[in-house]
Amino acid sequence: TGYFPENNPLYHDLTVYEFLEFVSDAKGVRKNNKKEAINQTMEKCGLIDVKNRKIGVLSKGYRQRVGLAQAIINEPPIILLDEPTIGLDFRQKMEFRKLLKNILGEKTIILCSHILTDIYGFCNRILFVEDGEIKKDIDISGISNELLVLNVKNIEKIDIHKIKNIMLSFKGVLDVQYIENYNNGGAGKFVVRFDKEGGIPSQEYVKYLEEKDLSIEYVTDANCHGEEIIGNPTAKVSAYFEYLEKCKKLAHKHNLS
Repeated sequence: TGYFPENNPLYHDLTVYEFLEFVSDAKGVRKNNKKEAINQTMEKCGLIDVKNRKIGVLSKGYRQRVGLAQAIINEPPIILLDEPTIGLDFRQKMEFRKLLKNILGEKTIILCSHILTDIYGFCNRILFVEDGEIKKDIDISGISNELLVLNVKNIEKIDIHKIKNIMLSFKGVLDVQYIENYNNGGAGKFVVRFDKEGGIPSQEYVKYLEEKDLSIEYVTDANCHGEEIIGNPTAKVSAYFEYLEKCKKLAHKHNLS
């Protein structure tokens, strides 16, 4: 089993290559395979250019890559990741998630995280644990992790077709569906599908739409944190899973999954 702990303990006075040499010895990588294993792992994790730098001078993003490298260097079938993107900025998170998707392949991943966007990127099953007990167990394999649900006000003043064209003009948007109107026809619900590789830039997208004179009333997506859900293990968890089921139905109904 490969383990990537949250605090990512590394020897800062060693170079990346020296550290991976130490780890490969500790994990029993065969001597005749060690050099190849180290080079392949550095290649997978994007560490070739910094292999001779001391870990202590690397950025947070690169140190996370070193932590991942030590977890996979002996090709374990199971990888345990504990808050792997904690402390990374938005760009670093996106790069690290893409990196994980590319290198983990068919391995079994156990991810401990309160950031649901991380979970959606790697997992097909979520277990909510509180006080050592599993409170919820849900299969998310059928849920599209790039769906964004938007409620737009004052739609009676703008043609629906024009609204959809505005929504589609943002980079990374693949499809927009108008679902229903409410508030006596004064507001409408839209489901937007984004490119999986880019994820959902919720704040940037809403800002873009508002600059185009659309009035956004409510936004719902997977970009929230587990403590917002776990904080009330009765009401909030139930409400969240109701939302997941709704997304499943919307995706199925409009062929967005």
